[in-house]
Amino acid sequence: LRKVFAENASMVYRIDMDALAPLADRIGPSVDEVAAELDEVPRDAFSPAFTRP
Repeated sequence: LRKVFAENASMVYRIDMDALAPLADRIGPSVDEVAAELDEVPRDAFSPAFTRP
């Protein structure tokens, strides 16, 4: 997940990940929050990921 959400974007957009880390740590989401499984689909979810069979 880290590669998908951070490392690839940092290479494409030339983002300094070390400089961004304190801000990301403060704001989130954390790796654990992104990787957490959902018990149910949120009612207000509009992502195509939730509409696939």
